Amino acid sequence: MTTRAAQPNKRLQLPPAGLPLRDRPCSKHVVVGSRAAAAAIPFVGGERVLDMDRRKVERWLAVFSIASAAIHFFGETWVHLKFGQFLPMLIVDYIAISLLLFGGVRSLQTGAGAGLLCGAWGFTFCLNYRALFWRVEVILEGRGTPVLETMTQVLAVLLVVSMVVFLITLALCNPRKEGAA
Repeated sequence: MTTRAAQPNKRLQLPPAGLPLRDRPCSKHVVVGSRAAAAAIPFVGGERVLDMDRRKVERWLAVFSIASAAIHFFGETWVHLKFGQFLPMLIVDYIAISLLLFGGVRSLQTGAGAGLLCGAWGFTFCLNYRALFWRVEVILEGRGTPVLETMTQVLAVLLVVSMVVFLITLALCNPRKEGAA
């Protein structure tokens, strides 16, 4: 009696290199039973997940996104409880937090969450942009307070961070030509 490990499994073999990229499984460890299943296998920016540099970057970004979401949640909730704010403004922050969490968790689960991370960081970047320049406008009109000025400085740093991470995720999602190094 042979063990299952000793039996050859033809379904684990990689397909010929001539197949279009969408018809290839993303890993030799993935069992693919049909072309439809092959098309549903996760890809990072149109490339197979075998590209370890992109995979490491995505994993790091997923962890960073989850940590950022946690910090954003506690910070925004504290600001809301301490200073108060219009509820729709708090809800939009919670939407950004949810997107970051969802993208980060899905990326860690499937290895194919670069698009979700890109969308989450794009949304967060736009939110930070709007929040920062709304406060800058108030300060330029002479209606600023010390608390508002401090929040503006924090938002300026967060805008730069969210822009950099958004650009990294955008590059991660940008498909490269097949065979490009």
